[in-house]
Amino acid sequence: MRTLRLAIVMAAITAAGAEETALRIYYIGNSLTDELKYGEFAALAQLAGERVVWGRHMIPGAPIRWMWGATNGFTERPFGPWTTALREFEWDVVTLQPFNPFESEFPHAQRFCEEIARRSPAAEVLIYAQWPGRRRGADWELAFAGPERTARARAADPNAYAVRAAAAPPPWRELLAERSLRNEYELIVVSLNAERAMRRPVRLIPAGHVMQLLAQKMRAGMMPGYRTPWDFYSDGIHVNNDGSYLVACTFFATIFRRSPVGLPVAGYQGRPGLGADGVKISPETARTIQETVWEVVATHPLSGVTSSAPLRVATPALGPAVAGEPYRMELLPAFGRGPYEWATIGATLPAGLMLTRAGVITGTAVEATRAELLVRVADAAGATATAHLALVVEPDRAPTIPEQPMPELALGEFVEHRLYGEGGNGVQRWSVAEGERLPPGLTLDPDGRLWGAPGREGRFEFTVVAEDGDSARPERAQRRFAVLVGAARREIARARRLASAPAREALVTERTWCFQYPIHKRVEGEATTVGGRFDVAWTAEALYVAVRVEDSTNDRFPGGSRLRGDHVILCLDAFNNRESAYNADDRYLPYPRGQRYPHRETMIGPALGHACHPAELEGGYLAVFEVSWKGLGLPLPMEPGRTIGLDVMLVDGAGEQGARSVVVWQGTKDNATDPSRFGTVVLEE
Repeated sequence: MRTLRLAIVMAAITAAGAEETALRIYYIGNSLTDELKYGEFAALAQLAGERVVWGRHMIPGAPIRWMWGATNGFTERPFGPWTTALREFEWDVVTLQPFNPFESEFPHAQRFCEEIARRSPAAEVLIYAQWPGRRRGADWELAFAGPERTARARAADPNAYAVRAAAAPPPWRELLAERSLRNEYELIVVSLNAERAMRRPVRLIPAGHVMQLLAQKMRAGMMPGYRTPWDFYSDGIHVNNDGSYLVACTFFATIFRRSPVGLPVAGYQGRPGLGADGVKISPETARTIQETVWEVVATHPLSGVTSSAPLRVATPALGPAVAGEPYRMELLPAFGRGPYEWATIGATLPAGLMLTRAGVITGTAVEATRAELLVRVADAAGATATAHLALVVEPDRAPTIPEQPMPELALGEFVEHRLYGEGGNGVQRWSVAEGERLPPGLTLDPDGRLWGAPGREGRFEFTVVAEDGDSARPERAQRRFAVLVGAARREIARARRLASAPAREALVTERTWCFQYPIHKRVEGEATTVGGRFDVAWTAEALYVAVRVEDSTNDRFPGGSRLRGDHVILCLDAFNNRESAYNADDRYLPYPRGQRYPHRETMIGPALGHACHPAELEGGYLAVFEVSWKGLGLPLPMEPGRTIGLDVMLVDGAGEQGARSVVVWQGTKDNATDPSRFGTVVLEE
């Protein structure tokens, strides 16, 4: 039956009577795999003459260790979750998205390979290498490819990074000796192949590596409008549509072993009014992305893709060094056959610096100077290429933070503001002075992004620190700022604090709650026959959201794996960071009327500690959600002034053709996929 359904799907994709066979791809990952935009990718591939049948299993924020055994999250018919798709269907390609750390992701990648090999022994497994989140640091390249200074696991662990790297075959043993985010992805591929996890070699989809080379091109002025890869980001980790196009080109080049140069932008083009997907991709930007993708994919030895293009030096310019400070700059090749060896010809590097055979300029420059270099790369086939690169050693300079206006703030209203500094060397890293705090609800990222929704009114003073990019002895500047948080300009929900968790009987008693926040914004349906109100409270252990639904027509959920009938959905953005896609801190918690909770087939993320306490009422029903802070992954204890993104959706009579009506508190009809438009709840005393 499953085989028949797969044949039907494939027949629908191929032209009537055509002989082509579609490539069958199954994607396993979180919302960063979703950045591929599967339907748009299939359409893009079709424009290039390639046909794709695809399925997916996605849980927002989930590393692959969470995916093992999971059936919740987002899936596609007829394939369903991986537990069904990998065991009942055959696949040509399966992509896995590790999400740190190596010690837990590698053994689960092994387990997935074993599972894939049982039903699809000839399948190719591709490891998707992404990019760092903002919290890893202000310097993007250092956050992605720089060596990490802290050990993550004991050396006694047979899957410890250091243990696996030491056991890697040459030349990987040397290349992967230093741990970095980039090297973690590569070591997973190298180790899986060393274990012969699949009949065919496991390969790498090097999306983060593409961003690394693009970062060097941005520094050289080759991508107007872009300064660093952070410009691709829509929030702390997700990307805009231009980043999705980069991902799509990288998947295309890796999967089909073809150059993406000349691919249309197609459905990845930005559309006004779509926020994170509204970036206009110029023909010049598209071309630079395409060419860089091919340079990386056709060069990286773990991608399994080669090109007949001649070897050349891909790095267009060197970042400046600072006199008296450690320096690290990686040279990148394009094409040829790895491994590669680097050297300088004639002129030498400034005193204190050296170029390793692996292509890393490292050391500490003695004095400010400028050196004109001729660098040479040689590949394993004997080909060589050279490039003239200038290396400037700057004098050590201290940064300053000039006086600058601060944003207008209102209670519970989300804001983003960029702090800026002057002078210094390298990329500045921002923080709040030790012993001080921002207004409750606000966060300062290392790259100077101040964001959040303040949870208290009043005047607040705090000191920010800007530390420059010197490796060993960074200079610091600081400035004291004051901000005013005014009254709320739109409705917010105020969660009162409870001394202890209410008893079950009290939870489902109407008089326990005030029901002061109306739910009446219609987002679906010609007219609405449903409405409601909610109330919010909290303890040190949990958040309580009580929803009183007014709905006299009782369309009870008939059961099954898809939501039908009446249901109420609690949508949470625990960090209140307004990301454009669900991540590990976000939850989509539906309660189908008349059913036991939770309905795990549609729940996003782990449901540890979450519950719903229902009761039928005259003219409607009651649903009281109890959401564990621990289950949201938030630190304990919680405190007054914290703000949380929240929305409530009331769905009336959902069926095969959709619902009669859907109303929300403040969000949109896309609450199931986009948490950026939720309302705000403030925790109060």
